[in-house]
Amino acid sequence: MNAIKILSILMCLSTFICCKKSNDQQHDNRKTYLTKLTNINGTTIFNYNPENKLASITFTATDGTITTQTYSDFNAAGLPTKSTIVQAGETTTKEMEYDGQNRLVKITVREADAIYKTSVYSYTSNSMEYSNYSSSGSLWGRFVYTFDVKGNVSGYTVYNSSNVLTERITCNAYDDKKSLKEFYYHEDTRPFMSFNNNNLSEMQSVSGGTETYTHTYTHEYNQDGYPTKRTLRIMPTEFETTVTYEYTKR
Repeated sequence: MNAIKILSILMCLSTFICCKKSNDQQHDNRKTYLTKLTNINGTTIFNYNPENKLASITFTATDGTITTQTYSDFNAAGLPTKSTIVQAGETTTKEMEYDGQNRLVKITVREADAIYKTSVYSYTSNSMEYSNYSSSGSLWGRFVYTFDVKGNVSGYTVYNSSNVLTERITCNAYDDKKSLKEFYYHEDTRPFMSFNNNNLSEMQSVSGGTETYTHTYTHEYNQDGYPTKRTLRIMPTEFETTVTYEYTKR
Protein backbone atom coordinates (compact mmCIF):
# COMPACT_ATOMS: atom_id res chain seq x y z
CA MET A 1 0.00 0.00 0.00
CA ASN A 2 1.61 3.26 -1.08
CA ALA A 3 1.84 6.41 0.96
CA ILE A 4 -0.97 8.15 -0.93
CA LYS A 5 -3.45 5.36 -0.16
CA ILE A 6 -2.41 5.30 3.51
CA LEU A 7 -2.84 9.07 3.77
CA SER A 8 -6.27 8.83 2.13
CA ILE A 9 -7.41 6.18 4.64
CA LEU A 10 -6.14 8.22 7.57
CA MET A 11 -8.01 11.28 6.33
CA CYS A 12 -11.22 9.26 6.04
CA LEU A 13 -10.78 7.89 9.55
CA SER A 14 -10.13 11.39 10.86
CA THR A 15 -13.30 12.66 9.19
CA PHE A 16 -15.33 9.78 10.64
CA ILE A 17 -14.00 10.42 14.16
CA CYS A 18 -14.73 14.14 13.91
CA CYS A 19 -18.28 13.42 12.72
CA LYS A 20 -18.77 10.95 15.55
CA LYS A 21 -17.54 13.50 18.10
CA SER A 22 -19.90 16.08 16.60
CA ASN A 23 -22.84 13.69 16.88
CA ASP A 24 -21.91 12.80 20.46
CA GLN A 25 -21.73 16.48 21.37
CA GLN A 26 -25.19 17.06 19.89
CA HIS A 27 -26.49 14.11 21.89
CA ASP A 28 -24.92 15.47 25.09
CA ASN A 29 -26.48 18.88 24.53
CA ARG A 30 -29.98 17.46 24.94
CA LYS A 31 -31.71 18.33 28.20
CA THR A 32 -31.87 15.71 30.95
CA TYR A 33 -35.19 14.77 32.58
CA LEU A 34 -35.76 12.65 35.66
CA THR A 35 -38.18 9.83 34.79
CA LYS A 36 -38.11 7.34 37.67
CA LEU A 37 -37.21 7.19 41.34
CA THR A 38 -37.31 3.97 43.36
CA ASN A 39 -36.83 3.66 47.11
CA ILE A 40 -37.90 1.49 50.02
CA ASN A 41 -41.42 2.96 49.91
CA GLY A 42 -42.15 2.42 46.23
CA THR A 43 -41.64 3.84 42.74
CA THR A 44 -42.22 7.37 41.46
CA ILE A 45 -42.74 8.07 37.76
CA PHE A 46 -42.32 11.61 36.37
CA ASN A 47 -44.57 12.39 33.41
CA TYR A 48 -43.97 15.28 30.98
CA ASN A 49 -46.23 17.02 28.48
CA PRO A 50 -45.31 17.53 24.77
CA GLU A 51 -43.44 20.73 25.73
CA ASN A 52 -41.31 18.65 28.16
CA LYS A 53 -42.84 20.39 31.17
CA LEU A 54 -43.49 18.27 34.25
CA ALA A 55 -47.20 17.48 34.06
CA SER A 56 -47.74 14.86 36.77
CA ILE A 57 -46.03 12.58 39.25
CA THR A 58 -47.30 9.05 39.92
CA PHE A 59 -46.20 7.17 43.02
CA THR A 60 -46.88 3.45 43.40
CA ALA A 61 -46.30 2.25 46.95
CA THR A 62 -44.98 -1.21 47.74
CA ASP A 63 -48.49 -2.22 48.83
CA GLY A 64 -49.86 -1.26 45.40
CA THR A 65 -51.49 2.03 46.41
CA ILE A 66 -51.24 4.59 43.60
CA THR A 67 -51.05 8.34 44.19
CA THR A 68 -51.04 10.77 41.25
CA GLN A 69 -50.37 14.48 41.48
CA THR A 70 -51.33 16.47 38.38
CA TYR A 71 -50.38 20.12 37.82
CA SER A 72 -53.00 22.28 36.16
CA ASP A 73 -52.66 26.04 36.66
CA PHE A 74 -49.37 27.97 36.35
CA ASN A 75 -48.23 31.55 36.90
CA ALA A 76 -46.33 33.73 34.42
CA ALA A 77 -43.01 32.27 35.63
CA GLY A 78 -44.19 28.75 34.83
CA LEU A 79 -44.61 27.72 38.47
CA PRO A 80 -47.71 25.71 39.42
CA THR A 81 -50.46 27.50 41.31
CA LYS A 82 -52.70 24.46 41.58
CA SER A 83 -52.33 20.69 41.62
CA THR A 84 -54.69 17.79 42.19
CA ILE A 85 -53.76 14.68 44.14
CA VAL A 86 -55.77 11.48 43.70
CA GLN A 87 -55.26 8.49 45.97
CA ALA A 88 -57.62 5.52 46.38
CA GLY A 89 -60.47 7.48 44.84
CA GLU A 90 -60.03 10.47 47.15
CA THR A 91 -59.08 13.87 45.75
CA THR A 92 -57.03 16.60 47.43
CA THR A 93 -56.14 19.95 45.88
CA LYS A 94 -53.16 22.18 46.58
CA GLU A 95 -53.07 25.91 45.88
CA MET A 96 -49.67 27.60 45.78
CA GLU A 97 -48.82 31.30 46.21
CA TYR A 98 -45.48 33.02 45.47
CA ASP A 99 -43.85 36.33 46.26
CA GLY A 100 -42.32 38.82 43.79
CA GLN A 101 -39.15 36.71 43.64
CA ASN A 102 -41.18 33.59 42.77
CA ARG A 103 -40.47 32.09 46.17
CA LEU A 104 -43.17 29.89 47.64
CA VAL A 105 -44.98 31.70 50.47
CA LYS A 106 -48.13 29.66 51.03
CA ILE A 107 -49.70 26.29 50.25
CA THR A 108 -53.36 25.65 50.98
CA VAL A 109 -54.47 22.02 50.99
CA ARG A 110 -58.17 21.32 50.52
CA GLU A 111 -60.18 18.15 50.93
CA ALA A 112 -63.73 18.23 49.52
CA ASP A 113 -63.35 22.04 49.11
CA ALA A 114 -62.67 22.47 52.83
CA ILE A 115 -59.25 23.65 54.04
CA TYR A 116 -57.33 20.77 55.60
CA LYS A 117 -53.88 22.29 56.08
CA THR A 118 -52.00 25.50 55.40
CA SER A 119 -48.24 25.88 55.10
CA VAL A 120 -46.67 29.33 55.39
CA TYR A 121 -43.11 30.19 54.30
CA SER A 122 -40.81 33.11 55.16
CA TYR A 123 -37.24 33.93 54.15
CA THR A 124 -34.09 35.79 55.16
CA SER A 125 -30.84 36.10 53.22
CA ASN A 126 -29.61 32.68 54.40
CA SER A 127 -32.59 30.93 55.95
CA MET A 128 -36.12 29.73 55.27
CA GLU A 129 -38.84 28.90 57.77
CA TYR A 130 -42.11 27.18 57.18
CA SER A 131 -44.95 26.26 59.51
CA ASN A 132 -47.90 23.91 59.09
CA TYR A 133 -51.31 24.83 60.48
CA SER A 134 -54.56 22.91 60.80
CA SER A 135 -57.86 24.14 59.36
CA SER A 136 -58.58 25.85 62.68
CA GLY A 137 -55.23 27.65 62.65
CA SER A 138 -53.50 25.47 65.25
CA LEU A 139 -49.77 24.93 64.77
CA TRP A 140 -48.85 21.43 63.64
CA GLY A 141 -45.12 21.96 63.39
CA ARG A 142 -42.37 24.38 62.38
CA PHE A 143 -39.10 23.94 60.47
CA VAL A 144 -36.19 26.37 60.12
CA TYR A 145 -33.55 25.81 57.41
CA THR A 146 -30.21 27.60 57.02
CA PHE A 147 -28.14 27.72 53.83
CA ASP A 148 -24.46 28.04 53.00
CA VAL A 149 -23.00 30.40 50.39
CA LYS A 150 -23.62 27.84 47.62
CA GLY A 151 -27.31 27.57 48.48
CA ASN A 152 -27.03 24.14 50.07
CA VAL A 153 -28.75 23.38 53.36
CA SER A 154 -26.24 23.71 56.19
CA GLY A 155 -28.70 22.56 58.84
CA TYR A 156 -32.27 22.68 60.07
CA THR A 157 -34.29 22.50 63.27
CA VAL A 158 -37.67 20.88 63.89
CA TYR A 159 -40.31 22.13 66.33
CA ASN A 160 -43.47 20.32 67.43
CA SER A 161 -47.05 21.59 67.74
CA SER A 162 -46.13 23.24 71.04
CA ASN A 163 -43.30 25.07 69.24
CA VAL A 164 -40.73 23.11 71.26
CA LEU A 165 -37.45 22.16 69.60
CA THR A 166 -37.35 18.38 69.01
CA GLU A 167 -34.59 17.77 66.47
CA ARG A 168 -31.46 19.48 65.22
CA ILE A 169 -29.85 18.34 61.96
CA THR A 170 -26.43 19.47 60.72
CA CYS A 171 -25.41 18.87 57.11
CA ASN A 172 -21.65 18.48 57.21
CA ALA A 173 -20.52 17.80 53.66
CA TYR A 174 -21.67 18.01 50.04
CA ASP A 175 -20.34 16.75 46.74
CA ASP A 176 -19.85 18.96 43.68
CA LYS A 177 -22.38 17.12 41.51
CA LYS A 178 -25.94 17.95 40.45
CA SER A 179 -28.87 17.16 42.72
CA LEU A 180 -32.50 16.55 41.76
CA LYS A 181 -33.52 20.12 42.58
CA GLU A 182 -33.98 21.17 38.95
CA PHE A 183 -36.53 18.42 38.28
CA TYR A 184 -39.06 19.46 40.92
CA TYR A 185 -41.38 22.41 41.29
CA HIS A 186 -40.85 24.53 44.40
CA GLU A 187 -43.89 23.15 46.15
CA ASP A 188 -42.52 19.62 45.84
CA THR A 189 -39.01 20.40 47.08
CA ARG A 190 -40.41 22.64 49.82
CA PRO A 191 -37.85 25.07 48.34
CA PHE A 192 -35.01 23.80 50.50
CA MET A 193 -33.62 20.99 48.35
CA SER A 194 -29.90 21.61 47.94
CA PHE A 195 -28.11 22.23 44.63
CA ASN A 196 -25.54 19.52 45.42
CA ASN A 197 -25.85 16.12 47.10
CA ASN A 198 -25.42 15.78 50.85
CA ASN A 199 -22.78 13.22 51.84
CA LEU A 200 -22.88 13.47 55.63
CA SER A 201 -25.42 14.68 58.21
CA GLU A 202 -25.87 14.41 61.95
CA MET A 203 -29.30 14.31 63.57
CA GLN A 204 -29.67 15.01 67.27
CA SER A 205 -32.87 14.31 69.20
CA VAL A 206 -33.33 17.28 71.51
CA SER A 207 -36.67 16.63 73.17
CA GLY A 208 -37.27 13.30 74.89
CA GLY A 209 -33.73 12.06 74.40
CA THR A 210 -30.18 13.03 73.56
CA GLU A 211 -29.41 10.48 70.83
CA THR A 212 -27.23 11.53 67.92
CA TYR A 213 -27.45 9.68 64.62
CA THR A 214 -24.93 9.95 61.79
CA HIS A 215 -26.31 9.75 58.26
CA THR A 216 -23.73 8.85 55.62
CA TYR A 217 -24.77 9.07 51.96
CA THR A 218 -22.85 7.38 49.16
CA HIS A 219 -23.72 8.41 45.60
CA GLU A 220 -23.16 6.92 42.18
CA TYR A 221 -23.41 9.17 39.11
CA ASN A 222 -23.94 9.02 35.37
CA GLN A 223 -21.61 10.69 32.87
CA ASP A 224 -23.55 13.96 33.15
CA GLY A 225 -23.01 14.20 36.89
CA TYR A 226 -26.54 13.30 38.00
CA PRO A 227 -26.97 10.73 40.79
CA THR A 228 -28.13 7.28 39.68
CA LYS A 229 -28.01 5.67 43.10
CA ARG A 230 -27.85 6.88 46.69
CA THR A 231 -27.10 4.61 49.63
CA LEU A 232 -27.92 5.85 53.12
CA ARG A 233 -26.36 4.30 56.20
CA ILE A 234 -27.45 5.41 59.67
CA MET A 235 -25.24 4.85 62.68
CA PRO A 236 -25.32 3.54 65.33
CA THR A 237 -28.45 1.65 64.18
CA GLU A 238 -26.63 0.33 61.06
CA PHE A 239 -29.82 0.82 59.06
CA GLU A 240 -29.13 0.99 55.32
CA THR A 241 -31.36 1.81 52.38
CA THR A 242 -30.93 2.81 48.75
CA VAL A 243 -32.61 5.06 46.21
CA THR A 244 -32.13 4.70 42.45
CA TYR A 245 -32.79 7.30 39.76
CA GLU A 246 -33.43 7.01 36.02
CA TYR A 247 -33.31 9.74 33.37
CA THR A 248 -33.99 10.44 29.74
CA LYS A 249 -32.68 13.05 27.31
CA ARG A 250 -34.75 15.07 24.89
